[in-house]
Amino acid sequence: MTIQESGQELMAQPLKQIRPILISSCGPQLSRSLNIDVWTIKLSCGGPCLQTTVSLLLLQGQADVLMVQSTEETYISTLCISCSHWAGRLQTNQTSSWSTYMGGMRSNLYLVLVGYTDYISINVKISSKNIIRATPELYRENIF
Repeated sequence: MTIQESGQELMAQPLKQIRPILISSCGPQLSRSLNIDVWTIKLSCGGPCLQTTVSLLLLQGQADVLMVQSTEETYISTLCISCSHWAGRLQTNQTSSWSTYMGGMRSNLYLVLVGYTDYISINVKISSKNIIRATPELYRENIF
């Protein structure tokens, strides 16, 4: 989704919250035109999810990526992003990973992609000792 398609007012609040984190981790925004997607990956574990590693491979494009985890399913705008997050800038064929602790048998990983190209393709691999299922879905609740 581009800012032009969704409207400036819809994206203003979440971008204000995320922008300082992305700038400090990734550097200045590369373009005024952004392609933004937000995904929720719901994790189910056979016991506490515990130590979890999320590996990213950007197959195509260039994007700033923000990952935030939570044991509760909630609006992303209510999360304490500065409490537990990973942010970085990736280009085609670049990889990165984040190791985090996810308590409970259910957890949610929020993945924000701020793309600088028309098309972004990313592979996400989640490794956890007790993981049974990881279910990705496009985050739709007014984006944030």
